[in-house]
Parts: sequence; structure tokens; C-alpha cells
Amino acid sequence: ESSVAAAFEAARAHNGPVSILVNNAGITPSAPLHTMELSMWNEVLAINLTGAFLCARAAIADMYAAKWGRIVNVASIAGLTGGAYISAYCASKHGMVGMTRALAKETAKRGVTVNAICPGYVETDSGKVGRAMKSTYKRHGTLNLFAALEVGTGQVRTKFTEYKKREDFRAFLDGVLAGQPQDKEIHVILDNYSPHKRNDDWLAKFEGRVRFHFTPASASWLNQIEIVFSLLQRKALNG
Repeated sequence: ESSVAAAFEAARAHNGPVSILVNNAGITPSAPLHTMELSMWNEVLAINLTGAFLCARAAIADMYAAKWGRIVNVASIAGLTGGAYISAYCASKHGMVGMTRALAKETAKRGVTVNAICPGYVETDSGKVGRAMKSTYKRHGTLNLFAALEVGTGQVRTKFTEYKKREDFRAFLDGVLAGQPQDKEIHVILDNYSPHKRNDDWLAKFEGRVRFHFTPASASWLNQIEIVFSLLQRKALNG
């Protein structure tokens, strides 16, 4: 708490009142719940969640005074779903999403917006060791369809069936849509950009209900999963 106060005091001395805050500090240690030390749990919650609370609390007085401010919390796809062996991390990110929603309602009439972004896994320099250990994956098949809910769930469902005829695919998609509410926007990823995009009139019947995205012809199935997550991140929260 004292270090946060000192940091904001220094920031104000150098740049004046705080108008934009990005809460981006976080750690992701992993352990099975039954072997996790309380110290690990407390450290994750302290950095990932309590740190965001302390920074928001320190900044918000300046924003209220100016009647303008922006707070962006970097949460995670783990804040919308769950993940094995990262229960502390998931708890912290679910907490951040909840805090974001609560604070957004609290500040809405005072010119301050509060939002969260929920990214999936991002390849950075911190993953060099992991990348060195990666094996090369062969392409397992075509990602014919990805039907997503309103928010990205982190679950990628694929079918390895090849649809030889467009009529077969449309029938399959009809079945998927039948199980979804009429007001639900469905995102579908069609593999292989060229043949579909040039002749997309056969998809017209789904207009207004489905938003289609086309992957490059050269994209591997792993690349496509990354594309899916990037497309869905913008819908992760309505802050």
C-alpha cells in the first residue's frame, strides 16, 4: 500500500494529476490446489487483484476532480473460465472482472470509464524456454466451424469431418444455430480464405445471424485458434 502511494505521489509530481490508469501487473504461478501453499495464494491475489484495487483507489480522486478518467484492467480469459492448476490466478482474474463491472457502475456518471480486457495466451520473451521445448505439430485436419458464444470461453471445438458439399455444411450449421438463442451473435471461422471468399453467396441465408471470418489458406490449425481468440477478445467484456 505504501509503495503504491509513493508511486502515485511521484507520478503526480512529474506529470500532474492522473487521468489514465492501466492495471497490468500480474503473476501466474501454478500448483494443484491440494499442494498449494497459502503464501502462493496470498501472493497471487495481492499482486493481481489487491494491487489493481490499490492503484484504482489511488488514481480515482484525480479522475473525479477532472470529471474524466480511464481505467483499463488487464484481466484474462481465465477470468471468464477456469484452468487446471491455476486456481489462485483464476480467482484473481475473476475478481478483477467483477471489480471492473462494479467500479464501472460506480463511476459511470462521473466521467470515468472502467473496462477490462481478457486476452488469451500471448507469446512473449518470457516464454523462450517453453518455445525451445515445443514439438512441431502436423496439421490434424480442417477447422470447418467455430461457433462462439457472446464471450470467448477458451474452449475450441473442432470437427474433423470434411464437408464435401456446401449443402452438407449448411445443414450442419443449421443444426448448430437451432441450439442457440435467436438474439445470440454467432461467430464462425471458415478455413481457407480463397475458395469461400470468392463465392460466398451460398452463405447469404445466414446473414444477420452469423458473422463469418475467413482464415488464410496457409494457416495451420494452431494459427487459426490464435486468430479465433484475437477476434473474440474485443467482445470479452461490456464494460
